[in-house]
Amino acid sequence: MAIPGDSEKVTHLLEKPGIAPLRKFGSLGYSLLLRLQSELTEIEADSGESIMARIPLHRNGATDINLSSRNSAEDVQLEELQHKLYSYYMLLDAFSKVQSSRTPHKVVLEQFKLFLDPNLQTKIEHTPWLEEIDLMNPFTNHLPQRSLITMNIVSLVNRVKRWKWLIAIITKLPDCVRPRLEDPDHPDIFCILPTDDISKRFSELVVIIVPTIIVAPMFALYAISSTWDRMACLWGFAVVFALMTRLLASESSDFIFATNAAFCAVLVVFVGNALPA
Repeated sequence: MAIPGDSEKVTHLLEKPGIAPLRKFGSLGYSLLLRLQSELTEIEADSGESIMARIPLHRNGATDINLSSRNSAEDVQLEELQHKLYSYYMLLDAFSKVQSSRTPHKVVLEQFKLFLDPNLQTKIEHTPWLEEIDLMNPFTNHLPQRSLITMNIVSLVNRVKRWKWLIAIITKLPDCVRPRLEDPDHPDIFCILPTDDISKRFSELVVIIVPTIIVAPMFALYAISSTWDRMACLWGFAVVFALMTRLLASESSDFIFATNAAFCAVLVVFVGNALPA
């Protein structure tokens, strides 16, 4: 990353899953921040430290440069970097203000929208920005439940990876194992469960986790001998099935498939077991 210390700011913002604006703006805002970070890193890698040294950074993150000549390629690149740094810090500031209040002011939301990349604004079919009312009403949330659950899991993993006792255990592991768990950019944070893998393979995790949650109580109910009690338990499973289907429903069919398969297994076992011999 081009500017040291910004990663901690972004991580701090993302570790607030209980705040309503984060659930609303987190996906798109975080994507844009990562995109700007990537562009800054590419410019820094191509130009070296000479251009970065010419940019005085103030406390508020703004930049101020007096270009003596715009003819050279370095000056053009410097101006481009200045613009990207300014956009990044202003977006980060607006993102922070949006998340600092449960009901942010309309002006704050408008400011946040101004710093969205024009290219991103043309691809809002699957984002909370589909309609203008979605921007102005902080209680309207069209973000898929799958994204919300993924964000919460990633936030939990990030917090767990910072536990001191866990780090102490990992540091005592053999040298042949420990390097595989370490983050090269953050030596004090270990990659026990990469957050990128959680986001990419969330569907595969649900196919395993959801049936386990539904089928596991079945074994405890084998002790019930009354047919009516078993039918009552079956009705309870049906309610749980409906709630989980509503919670996990998204554009992906993996959730519905996994939940239906598990519930059908429970249904066959209980109904067959409840019938008289």
